Amino acid sequence: MSNTMHVFTYVTKAGTAQTSEGFTLSGEFVDALHGDDWIKATIETELQKLSSSARKITYDAVGIAQIDATVTTVLNQATANGIVLINEETGSGKFQVRTVSRANTPQADIAQCKYNGLSFSYTRSGAIHSVTVNGQINL
Repeated sequence: MSNTMHVFTYVTKAGTAQTSEGFTLSGEFVDALHGDDWIKATIETELQKLSSSARKITYDAVGIAQIDATVTTVLNQATANGIVLINEETGSGKFQVRTVSRANTPQADIAQCKYNGLSFSYTRSGAIHSVTVNGQINL
């Protein structure tokens, strides 16, 4: 979770009380950070569930694939939740999950039962906060 102070403006728009233009002191919109925090927390939770429910996560292609699949599932869910941008060409979330094979892992990591070979990236979907409408009236 981020340790960033959030600033909100509470207003009534179209008869509905709502938060308007919530942003951090650094200028980032709160909804973007909430999405990032959701992804981080959900990946941590799901990896912990995997670790707790599996008899053993083997330090091989099978175990690494389990970890990859867990993170991929979270990022697919984040895409469905509107956090991750959808790739218009594929219809899938615009993210990547990368893993390092055991063969390319330092022996010290294997000896300590640590896997440091997983990384991911994604593109935020963003949000529209205002709309400008142009029109023409013909006589």
